[in-house]
Amino acid sequence: MRVTKDYEVPAVYVTESGSAWADQPDENGYVADPERTAYLMDHIAATARAYAQGAPVRGYFAWSLLDNFEWDYGLGAPVRAGLRRLRDAAAHPPRPAATRTPS
Repeated sequence: MRVTKDYEVPAVYVTESGSAWADQPDENGYVADPERTAYLMDHIAATARAYAQGAPVRGYFAWSLLDNFEWDYGLGAPVRAGLRRLRDAAAHPPRPAATRTPS
């Protein structure tokens, strides 16, 4: 809030807000992701509070829709960040964080 007041920011866009976790699908391909869900719910709620207090919030963009390719090919840490699994995305439902809405 201080930055928007001190610098008369015309608009705020929260971009690439997300987290990566070493979650694994169960035998049915379902991935329970309570950490990612909690992260997004907390940050969306904080953004909503800032908006309610007068911050010129114009958008919130989660990171990332899909798991990054480098993680799928073993080129990075064994964690995934997407709201939907990259491997066989059509066969796996979205993670819970992709379908939750703030109350």
